[in-house]
Parts: sequence; structure tokens; C-alpha cells
Amino acid sequence: MHYVIGDVHGCFRELMQLLEKIEGSDDKARFIFVGDFVDRGPEVMKTLDWAMSHISKTGKYRSVMGNHEAMLIDWYQDFCRWYGNGRGTVPAPLPMYDFLERLIESDQDTPEDAERYIDFFRRMPLKITVRVPGRGRHHVTYDIVHAFTPPKGTPAKEKENYYLWDRDRSLAGNNENSHVVIHGHTPTTYEAQFDKQSVPGLITYRKNAVNIDGGCVYAPKHPAEPCMLCAICLETLEEIYPFTMEERMKEQMPEAAEDLQNAAARGLEKRHAAYLENTYRKEIQSRLREKRN
Repeated sequence: MHYVIGDVHGCFRELMQLLEKIEGSDDKARFIFVGDFVDRGPEVMKTLDWAMSHISKTGKYRSVMGNHEAMLIDWYQDFCRWYGNGRGTVPAPLPMYDFLERLIESDQDTPEDAERYIDFFRRMPLKITVRVPGRGRHHVTYDIVHAFTPPKGTPAKEKENYYLWDRDRSLAGNNENSHVVIHGHTPTTYEAQFDKQSVPGLITYRKNAVNIDGGCVYAPKHPAEPCMLCAICLETLEEIYPFTMEERMKEQMPEAAEDLQNAAARGLEKRHAAYLENTYRKEIQSRLREKRN
């Protein structure tokens, strides 16, 4: 089976828990990440080192590029120029987030140290397409990208912007063809303000589109929401999360009484079970050969 995993952002503990859960039940599992391994999270370098040790172009673990990786590629050029010409006279150019701080903490604050990470980012494609068996002789085509796919007729030089940055089209879904776009970039905690039926922090669905960025790294800012690291199986649309809802709400609401934690978990589970019956998800499932709740 193929599993796509959402934005990790340095949430190494959740990543290991999720991989263990999937690989424990499927020893032939293959994985695709939607990028954004870096920035914001508690264990960015640990996450990145794991990714560099495991992810390849054609292996068991693959990944598309996220906008945070793309930003660091751009930053690296300025950093190299500063290191060669301005070091000691002007402050170092800072990336938009905290990657340079993480490099300094790990004693890797020269261009030579950072280059191996940047080269890893550069090798990431913008899109990975996977076809899985559908009903009859048909198949279902998935386009795995970070943000969303560009609209038909987009000039080649503008496509990268859609793959890495688009938010507006993801809210509308893919209405141009039958491909199912699997993406991250926009946390479903944000998307929930437009979709009142969904559970913030879990997977959401649009027309031929699935958002798997549960905003795991934002969990401390959303204590009443699960904010999971999300995975979805392409052959079945099964959703996989690193924790049960009860486990997650105990983490999210540590000061609350146990009965309140459990009540919150039950309420979210009930709401999510209802959401899984949404039209968009059922339409994709109807095209697949295998089904699993």
C-alpha cells in the first residue's frame, strides 16, 4: 500500500509513532511526504537527518518539496555570499524561520555544513503521481504535491508557485480533471473555518482533493483540537494517525480532569465519524477497488 504523510515540521516523535503504526500492520508499506520537514517544530534536525537517511527518488520513502524547503534554497544563496564577503562586518542573513538557529545549535553553521541539507532539498520533485487500481479496469490517479496543482494553461515558469504556495485552489478542490490531489501546506485547523463539518487537525476533503496537513506543529496553540500528524492510504482512503483521540486529548488538555478529556475525545470521534461520510470522500472511495473504514 501507498501512504502519504502530511507536513512534519520537526515533529519527530509523532513521525516515529506514525511510521511504527503503519509499518506494524503493513510490512510492504511505501511512503510519500508532502514536504515541510523543517521549521517551527521541536526536533527539526532530528527529523531532517532521518529524512536524509531514508528518503530517495525511487525508494520506500519519497517526498515532494515543500515551500519551507524552497525558502531555504533561496536563503542559502544569500548565506553563502555573506559568509564569503560580509562575515564579521554585517549580521548573517536570516531565513524566514529558525533553520539557521538549528544549524548553529548543531555546530553546522558554515555553507559547507548546510550544503548537504540544501542539496537534499533541491533533489525533491514538485509532484509525484501514483496510480492505484480502481474498479474494473480503471485506475485512480493521485497527484501528490505540497500546496496544490496549477490550473490548466499555467505557464511553465509559474507552475512552481502553485505547487509550493497555493491556498485558494485547495479550498475549492480539483474541478479540472479526475485526478485526486493529495496535499498539505494549509493546516486543516485553518481550513475548518470554511468547512464547519470537519474536525480541525484531522484530514479534510474537497472535490478530487484531500488535505493531510493536520497542523501537528500547532498543537500547543489549539488545545481543544487534535492537531494530528496525518497519513492516508491511497488504495483505501484509510486515515492513520499516530495517537488515538483519547491519547491526543490527554496531551492537549493535561490540566483537565480525566472525564473531561475523555468526553472531549468522544465528541471529536463522533464528529469525525460523521464527517467521513462526506460526499467528496465517498466519491473517491467509490472509484477504488479496495475499501476500508
